[in-house]
Amino acid sequence: MKKQELIKLSLIVIISMITVVTCKNSSSKKKQDPFEIDSLKTENDPVKKAKTILYQMYLPGEMAKVFENSGIHYNQQLLNPIENIQKYTTSSDIALNLGVYGVDLSYTKIFGQNEKTLLYISTIRKLSQQLGIPEEQFVSAFKDIEKNVSNKDSLSKYVNELYSQADKFLKENDRHVTAALVILGGWTETLYLATQIVDKDNKPILSERIAVQKYSLNSLMSLLNNYQNDITISKYLLLLRMLKKSFDKIEIYYEENDLMVDTINKMITTNKLNINLPPETINDIRVIIAAIRNEMIY
Repeated sequence: MKKQELIKLSLIVIISMITVVTCKNSSSKKKQDPFEIDSLKTENDPVKKAKTILYQMYLPGEMAKVFENSGIHYNQQLLNPIENIQKYTTSSDIALNLGVYGVDLSYTKIFGQNEKTLLYISTIRKLSQQLGIPEEQFVSAFKDIEKNVSNKDSLSKYVNELYSQADKFLKENDRHVTAALVILGGWTETLYLATQIVDKDNKPILSERIAVQKYSLNSLMSLLNNYQNDITISKYLLLLRMLKKSFDKIEIYYEENDLMVDTINKMITTNKLNINLPPETINDIRVIIAAIRNEMIY
């Protein structure tokens, strides 16, 4: 992956591991090439209940939809405390937690925690300034967020705009390592929240979404491999390789001839997706991602 192909920011998202996706029908299984897949969405159309798999990482604002559609309950204790901002003094720590706080911001806003949302906006603003990103780069996004804090739909749009502008600035100023660390922070926080929630609320849709992150993990590692000479990225690559071993245990199947690939919109659609996710694997992923996240927020 070339530098100019740097994936957009995501919490998520957002977010493929080198693996073999296997076709399955009544008589045999056929191996297929791996796909870069990020997140799984179920269409609401009652006639065609197809599943759409996006093979790009989510922006923080879009990750809110993952949690919102899962019927989960708000838990402030899961988020990185705003007070921790005082700990982050190096550019690496600031970039990682800019990604973390972006996902936390999205999490607070889907539950209507307007006061908390504004506090996280202020925190993100401070971190952006510490990274040397000019205020004018996204001053309009900040104003729109503060003005529409109670509007969930418009807020997602403005949060995405905020992170897109930050990503654009970092790349245009040849700060690809910093941009990659923001992505890493957001992806880690999203997976951390999902694994903590699925344990308490036992939501099947979250288990499914966690499982398909095996693909976005591969995409993330490919991105970070471009900058493995950086000591911080090198450290997290080692930790992600440990996480990969657990994701390798997850098997994903789809029905033969039931797969549509849209390379323009970066989507894969299938009517049926079967996932073999051993219960102990979810626990392993939960433990490892929590350890990685603790390294970031300490």
